[in-house]
Amino acid sequence: MMSSKSNWKHKAVQVACMLFLASSAAHARESGIGSPGRAGLSGKITATHHLMLNNKSLANGLHLDGQFDATVSHGLALAAVGGIDNDAATGISGPLRLELWAVADKPERGAAFSGYQLAVGPQYDGIVAGTKLDQLAFGSTITTPPDGSYWLVLSLTQYDPANCPADNAWCMNEDSMIASEPVEFKAFVMLDQAAAELENPAPGSFQSGIGVIAGWSCEGNVSLVIDGIETKVAYGSPRADAAPTCGVPNAGFGVLVNYNDLGAGVHTAQLWVNGVAKGEPRQFTVTVPIDAFMRGVSRSVSVPDFPTPGRTTTLVWQEEQQNFAIQSVTP
Repeated sequence: MMSSKSNWKHKAVQVACMLFLASSAAHARESGIGSPGRAGLSGKITATHHLMLNNKSLANGLHLDGQFDATVSHGLALAAVGGIDNDAATGISGPLRLELWAVADKPERGAAFSGYQLAVGPQYDGIVAGTKLDQLAFGSTITTPPDGSYWLVLSLTQYDPANCPADNAWCMNEDSMIASEPVEFKAFVMLDQAAAELENPAPGSFQSGIGVIAGWSCEGNVSLVIDGIETKVAYGSPRADAAPTCGVPNAGFGVLVNYNDLGAGVHTAQLWVNGVAKGEPRQFTVTVPIDAFMRGVSRSVSVPDFPTPGRTTTLVWQEEQQNFAIQSVTP
């Protein structure tokens, strides 16, 4: 739902700012937002903004100061600010809180804006004139806005039921900080966050020598059971093709094996993720030329009319791979 915020007290002021932009996909993966096997929407693009602004100098009233940090990533928001100052001459403010908003049109600092409320921080007690609250931060799941580009706005609000509408006594935008670069939100459906696939060896394939058993998984703790024996597998390599399904870029897994060690014949590999079998067992056939690791042999062979008629592919034996590799293709 589209909402509006209004600045009832202050005009925009000139600011000096510094922006640092970085990815936090890893944090999204570790945050655990979303449950396996459930559908959901989330901010696909992650951005972290660091904004340092001059204090808003007021004869009286509330303002933000210090550095504004905001991160949005896959259904999670983290926000932090240097502090809240009360520059009033006397008295005490009403209860305060910080709100993180996504705004399509970049507003001026402290000015009115319309946008989508992403997250609301905890409530703080009112602060006495001439004092401040230091080093404030909060984290929250977010309501993701529609697809588009938005500015992250941190709004300081004060509880004031006497002056604000009855249905929203937190309507006062006492001050705000705005990130210097927009964030791109794009919704994606988590079809199956526990999705995983063992790609190599392919079903019915022939294997020999040194190779990789590999695939992708939306979750870690991947293992392989080969002929009934479990093998732990390294997880977290880049897999851009699996990112739309998993929501994270590093969903690959793999383990280097010498297929010859398995022995000649038919073998079975089963993928397991977090103690649960994924997909059907894969059967493949291993051929062992002489023994597990041949040393001191060399050979090159020509394969005519491959990969297309009239061309010749030359294969050369490579001991470190225990297999033939393509040396050349002519013409």
